[in-house]
Amino acid sequence: MSPFGFGPDWRKSPAHLLLLSNFLRPRVPDDFVQSECWKAVLEEAPRKAIKRYLRQGLLAEPSLHECLDYKYRPAQLRSLLEQRGLGTDGPKPELIDRLVAADPAGMRGCLRGLRLLRCSERGQALAEQFLAEKKERRAGVDSEVLTALLRSRFREATQRVAAFEAQQALPRTVDGPWQRYDTATDFAVLKAISHAKPGILSNLGESQLQCLRLAAAMMHLCGTEECRSWLPDGFQVPSRIDSEAAARMVLLSAYHHCNMASLLAAGIEMVAIQRRHNPCPACEAITQQTYRLSEVPELPYEGCSHERGCRCKVSEA
Repeated sequence: MSPFGFGPDWRKSPAHLLLLSNFLRPRVPDDFVQSECWKAVLEEAPRKAIKRYLRQGLLAEPSLHECLDYKYRPAQLRSLLEQRGLGTDGPKPELIDRLVAADPAGMRGCLRGLRLLRCSERGQALAEQFLAEKKERRAGVDSEVLTALLRSRFREATQRVAAFEAQQALPRTVDGPWQRYDTATDFAVLKAISHAKPGILSNLGESQLQCLRLAAAMMHLCGTEECRSWLPDGFQVPSRIDSEAAARMVLLSAYHHCNMASLLAAGIEMVAIQRRHNPCPACEAITQQTYRLSEVPELPYEGCSHERGCRCKVSEA
């Protein structure tokens, strides 16, 4: 049996604290009860953990206002107000206040069959402390990774990220456990990023590209498309796309380079360009034919006019 299945020890379990933190806002407990993923990381049935939180006063039923806020969108609330001959102006909290004041019994009836739970004050304090400590650890890791990247220690950067993810209750999904994660692919991507100079960003200087390369490397290692926190304050690019999109173009350029190398190693001769949703006319045009591997246009495509930049990708024809 799991050591966290009874007594106070569960408070030392990151998985249990992470589950509790999911209830910082009202949630349907059944969303977690049937989850095999949660059962695996908790090492017990999620229902048992949730019942324990209730017994210990860490979870409670939300207020009527909170339940209505969870269930209804503003347009639906206005419809309920119209049915009762009440005013429909104002932000969502005011709409809920108006409904509860006018028809509390009717509003409780609208929630029949809906069971929600949220953290009590004690549960909230415990969950927020856990998240704050996790955020602090993440910031420390990010700082170490940034330092490694600035010194071109790419393998060290990938290993540090893998070590951090291996310690998480619910780590990001990769092929196999993080404890046995092969960092070779990440290393190759980081090397490609360090030399990336996509044609779509040809009007940028080297100093600007260096900032974007660092942000792109962090985006890749952290598995996110957001990078503002890794760009200098006030950083702007003289381009029709914003700085985050520019960093994505650097990252996609590296992915393209690694993808082309893989296709070449596999002996692939003919390829096609896959367009993404809602492409610009230029990207639409280059997806209408097949190419010899040696004749593929550089991606991201320099002629792309989409506000988010080119999202095309090469695949075997």
